[in-house]
This record gives sequence, structure tokens and C-alpha cells, in this order.
Amino acid sequence: MGWLNHLERRFGRYAIPELTWKLIGLQFAVYLFGILFPDFYGALFLDPDRVLKGEVWRLITYIVMPPVFGITDVIWFFFYAYFFLLIGSSLEREWGYFRYNMFWLIGMLGTTFFAFFVARGSIANIYLMMSLFLAFATLFPDYMIYIFFFLPVRVKYLAYLDAAGFLVLFMTGDLSMKVGIAVAFSNYLLFFAPRFWQIAKVQVGTEGRRKKFQEARRERSSGSAFHECIVCKRTDLTHSDLEFRVGDDGHEYCAEHLKR
Repeated sequence: MGWLNHLERRFGRYAIPELTWKLIGLQFAVYLFGILFPDFYGALFLDPDRVLKGEVWRLITYIVMPPVFGITDVIWFFFYAYFFLLIGSSLEREWGYFRYNMFWLIGMLGTTFFAFFVARGSIANIYLMMSLFLAFATLFPDYMIYIFFFLPVRVKYLAYLDAAGFLVLFMTGDLSMKVGIAVAFSNYLLFFAPRFWQIAKVQVGTEGRRKKFQEARRERSSGSAFHECIVCKRTDLTHSDLEFRVGDDGHEYCAEHLKR
């Protein structure tokens, strides 16, 4: 990703290190503060109407919203924190601080667009957290998660279920919903679409070469030569000891004439 390399060279020194740890700490602080003052949570959601009225902090504070709120949910918070730390730290090690920061920043911009132009209501950080999970599952598809502490499941299968749910929303929603979902996951798409495109190109090329090889084998089994020098017309049937190569012009030559 050349654009990321360029940005990292110019702005890499501004990256926030150990961002996952910092976010978990802030979320825990918000969780504790929210137990003491329950109305506090409402001031943090990304609410477009409130932002337009001057509460601009909501453009950032929604990312430190914890997934649970009540005092009885403290155990679930620590389970969430452990899983978030696992995912976030793994991505930080894989990408480095700057790219991990950029993944968050692009995701925040996409979520803001979704909130203002699609949802038109207050939202939390579900799309950001889901994009992180999908990124982790893409990079570490065989990582094993134990559901209920005893049921082992590879993380890629959980990602398939989540992706299927959003795909259904994408397929059944109107145009604004389609655009909104695509933009909300713009960080994931920008980071991984080139990777998927390259994989698809390799697979198409491999399949094409496989078909050509199978066709050549069928021709050879029917008595046709597999290789033929364009200069001397010798083939692998008449001269089995010869080596054949494709030249720069795309024609096939025996080793003797290829050197010339």
C-alpha cells in the first residue's frame, strides 16, 4: 500500500504507541464513572444532532464507550477487555503503530459518515470494533477461540458469521444503507481489498495455466508434441533429450537456438 508508506514516512512520528492499552484504560475509566453517574454515558455517544449543536467532543468520545454499563457486568467487561487487547495488540505488532492508528482514524471517519448520513441517530463504536475483529480474523484466520471456555472455534468461522450478517443488511438495504455500510467498513476495505484482489489474480492465473497444461497433456496423449522449436522444428517427441524454453518474443525454442 504505497499511500500508507508515504503517509508513514511523513507522519509516522506522530503515531500513538500502545493505542489498544490506552483505549482499554479509558473505557474502564468511563465504565467506572458511568456506574457513579449513569447519565454520563449519554454525553459520549456519536449523536449528529448534538454535534451540530456544538457538542463536538462526541466525534471522538464514542470510541471509549464500554460495551457494558452496569455494575453487575464487570466480569463481562474484563472478558471484553481481554479479547480487545488480544485483537488490538496483535494488529499493532503486525502493522506497527502508525498503520494501526490509521486503521482507527479511517474507521472513525467512516463511522461518522454513517452516523450523519445513514443512521441519523446516536451510535456507539460497534462498526469500529467489528472492523477490528474482521481484520484480526483475516490476518490470523486459524486462531482458536474457546467459546464458553470449552468449545474451540477458529476465529475465521466467527468472522464468516459476522460478515454474512452485514452482507444481508447490505443486500436488503436501500442505497443509503449500502453506501453507509461500505463507508463504515472503509478502513477494512482500504487495508485488505488490494490483498484480496492480488489473491484473486493469482488464482485466476493459476487456473488458466492448469487448463492450458491439461489441454497440452491431452494433445500429447493423442500423439501431438508438447514442445516444438520454432527454428529447427524439433519436438520433445523426436528429441526427448532436448530442453525447450519460451523466448522473449513468446515463441518456443530449443536450448540450442534460444542461446543464439
